Amino acid sequence: MVKVAKYQCLVAFLLMLLIICGCRKWSHNGDLDGYWQVREVVLMDNDSVLPVNNLYISLNLHIVQLSTGGVGNMSYDKRSGRIIWDFPYDGWQSKLKPYGLYTQHEEGSVVEATDRQLILKFPTAKIICRRF
Repeated sequence: MVKVAKYQCLVAFLLMLLIICGCRKWSHNGDLDGYWQVREVVLMDNDSVLPVNNLYISLNLHIVQLSTGGVGNMSYDKRSGRIIWDFPYDGWQSKLKPYGLYTQHEEGSVVEATDRQLILKFPTAKIICRRF
């Protein structure tokens, strides 16, 4: 009788542990996910540097959020380093311009993503960030 009760308690504990662990979403983006402070925006056409004043990027799972108010969808292929940002909401032009981005759909690459630095390269700009 005591053996059966112990067995039932063990099974109940393992089921609860499995349910608790199964509810958490795990990031598949690696070091890319997090809060990033933009240190430099270099325009690709003439290598000029845009002034950077309190610009931040938040990347989490499939969401990109800019400190200028832009919120969009993100797709990232870790193997190829390809990154796509889509901003489907109105007013995206003024929110992307400080980052050197000028279209609603941006495709680029992740040049470097470590625990301290992030470098993104888009056709119009290279964005250099540090973890915040």
